[in-house]
Amino acid sequence: MSTDPLRFAQRRAWRSTFPYWWSNLAAVYATRTPPDMARARRWYRRAAQAGDLRGCFEYGLMLSLGEGGAARPAAGRLLLERAAK
Repeated sequence: MSTDPLRFAQRRAWRSTFPYWWSNLAAVYATRTPPDMARARRWYRRAAQAGDLRGCFEYGLMLSLGEGGAARPAAGRLLLERAAK
């Protein structure tokens, strides 16, 4: 029996208070065919706000490049610097 990665990630993220699962769900949205970058950006933002380093990095990149929404290079750089520390 195969498990749909999106459904698995959704169940984990929706039931969890652990930002790791929020980043995983965002990654699934970003890498599906076709990608849903707006949803990925929202879940990465949630993870970044909770202090998840992967969330900070990915959300920072999305802000810098304007993926899934408007570009905000200054805010993206701050998040990338936070993730690098």
